[in-house]
Amino acid sequence: MTDERKERIRFNTEMIKLLMLVFLASGGGVISLLLQGVSIGREGIILAGGMMFALASGISAWVVYRNTSKLIK
Repeated sequence: MTDERKERIRFNTEMIKLLMLVFLASGGGVISLLLQGVSIGREGIILAGGMMFALASGISAWVVYRNTSKLIK
């Protein structure tokens, strides 16, 4: 395995960690808003944005994980 490939795997691993942390943090915020009860309006918009952000970071982490698995094999 070349040094460039090893560095790419290391970088991808750190990106997976960061994206999963963002996923858990934004997902936790969304859950806390849902448990409080959300009124239609500003809170609803924030909730929808948080849901989309959590979903996007989760999907991104999965894509990076899949690419890293291909690099390792």
